[in-house]
Amino acid sequence: MSSNQKKNPSLAKMLAILYENQKSGVLEGMIENGMVRIHMKGGNVIDVKLQDGSNWKLGDFLLESGTVAENEMEKMVRRADKKELALEKVLINHGIISESLLGRFIELHVKESLLPLLLQSGIEGRFIEGESQGNPYIQPIAVPYFIKTAAARQKLWPAIRERIPQSEMVFARVQGYEDLALANVLEPSKNVDDEESFGLNNPNERLMYYFVNSKKTVRQLAYATCLGEFETAAALCRLMDRGYIHVVAEKGRGEKLRRKRVFIPLLFRTIAYAMTATVLGALIVEQPGALKDPAALLAHSPPQLTRLTKKRHIGRIENALKNYLLTRGEYPKTLDELVAGNFLTQEELKLGGKDLGTNYTRYNATPRLYTLGLED
Repeated sequence: MSSNQKKNPSLAKMLAILYENQKSGVLEGMIENGMVRIHMKGGNVIDVKLQDGSNWKLGDFLLESGTVAENEMEKMVRRADKKELALEKVLINHGIISESLLGRFIELHVKESLLPLLLQSGIEGRFIEGESQGNPYIQPIAVPYFIKTAAARQKLWPAIRERIPQSEMVFARVQGYEDLALANVLEPSKNVDDEESFGLNNPNERLMYYFVNSKKTVRQLAYATCLGEFETAAALCRLMDRGYIHVVAEKGRGEKLRRKRVFIPLLFRTIAYAMTATVLGALIVEQPGALKDPAALLAHSPPQLTRLTKKRHIGRIENALKNYLLTRGEYPKTLDELVAGNFLTQEELKLGGKDLGTNYTRYNATPRLYTLGLED
């Protein structure tokens, strides 16, 4: 792969050769404004880094997708800078985002960084063989996926761009389909030939329809669904063709970034900490054995603290359910699937290893699509 050759192979060809030979290392390529480094392991892509000023920003992804509130992200960024830790690590440690959802965002970044480069010509590259440090939050991606997807994009992008020329466009659902559509988001029609059924059998279409809300721009939809710009635009085109959505703004402002209410939760946390300290102090003196059992500790807590603990427990499970939906395109049939899919640990699900009576039911025809609660 020497640059002295009369004709350098394309980036796609270089990747294909490395894939066939199951090489590990870093493929460096000179692009218009800098350099791209493609980290590989066993011939598969494990990370992509751009040195052209366009490296992805995790914060932008999380904010635009509505995953994290703006002021909450600002606090996490300051904390990461202060402790000199990666933002990803801080977000996971504080339960702001799960490793599974983070992996989806990073995988999207890798794909959206590399795929456009495969459509360019004249990229000179060199391969440095050896152990490569990939991103620990994503699984290796096979090179044939990139080559096949890039070819499809090259063929379909022009027509899609004519219909969705701007990432600021906003779409809304066509009235009259919402109830039927939401019922089919989780249980798609099995009869694809039945014109009377909603029939969202394509997972990208189902996920896209779920997030279309007359506020999110195409860019925000791409982030919220973790599908990427091309897949998002393609799904929107198919939904328009079938009459399920329509354009409401050629250039919208987008859904306003939410800010998390801080004062009231902080007040409740302060009260809860004071109550916890009082309870712990009493238990240390009177019943030190209860400290070894989280369920026993909860049983000795004041009613207000018990309700607060259960409420936070519900919130943790709801976040895991949201991450499951984004990753799998549907809610789980049982909460045990959250543990099996590494969205929660068994201890987090049961709250200290004890089942406090979590009730979860998945529905197919309600806006929220599930109910979740704790027995008193």
